[in-house]
Amino acid sequence: MLTYLSSMKLSLKKRILEYLRKNNEWHNGGTLEKLAEEAGYKASNASRRCRELENEKLIERKVEKGENSRVASVWYRAMGLKNKTEYRLEDGTLVNTKYEY
Repeated sequence: MLTYLSSMKLSLKKRILEYLRKNNEWHNGGTLEKLAEEAGYKASNASRRCRELENEKLIERKVEKGENSRVASVWYRAMGLKNKTEYRLEDGTLVNTKYEY
């Protein structure tokens, strides 16, 4: 059972959401594009998944444009959940971690 679960590939959408929830701060879209590429997805796929997550009200999105720049920077962070508890095996021991959002 554990082998089966550990071999399942996490969807990019879930991967992005988990990353943002564990690192509960604003993250640049470029960081999430790198996360996607490291998981074998195209960078543009990360942008699309972020827009979907924003439409589902699971993450926040803000756009910042520097004073001397024509290019805007897009930032994301998780929103919503209260008192999430995560259970996982770590070195054969069940570990639970509580997150507050």
